[in-house]
Amino acid sequence: KGADLSSNFEECSAGDRPLGETFDFLKTAPFLAEKRMAVLWEVEALDDEDREDFLSKAQSLPGTAILVLVAEEGTPKKDDFLKQISLKSNLVSCYLPKEDKLPSWIRAYAEKKGLRISGEACLFLGETMGEDAAAITRAVEQLALMVSPKESADLKDAVTLFGRPLK
Repeated sequence: KGADLSSNFEECSAGDRPLGETFDFLKTAPFLAEKRMAVLWEVEALDDEDREDFLSKAQSLPGTAILVLVAEEGTPKKDDFLKQISLKSNLVSCYLPKEDKLPSWIRAYAEKKGLRISGEACLFLGETMGEDAAAITRAVEQLALMVSPKESADLKDAVTLFGRPLK
């Protein structure tokens, strides 16, 4: 409330600067706010020495610190470092489901937005938007706006809005 957001937020990619700077930022008291947040992208790219340093420094973060770690290539199942982190944090997986489950994921997202969508339209959106979660969610929202005030959409509606793919 009333604070300059940049005073309490920073982000960088692993290796862009020393880890100590990020931890110093998080250990500093928030300015006119309850929390400070840092986002560290590509955490899986840290070298072995930085990984050990990270694990030791992460143990002493204050309750006012929020550290968001983004690993785009690794998973806790395949990377021991990420596994150690996941055991001490809240892990949020942000992967799209596999191709065979994508239409039901699209349908569930559409239903959360108040839109009933046909199976054919779900398949079409999955094929048209590819593996881009942001594009799929925007497409569902655009489709809902297009068919409003109706609360349902079918393949014809999706093709009208997005056109046939050039395959």
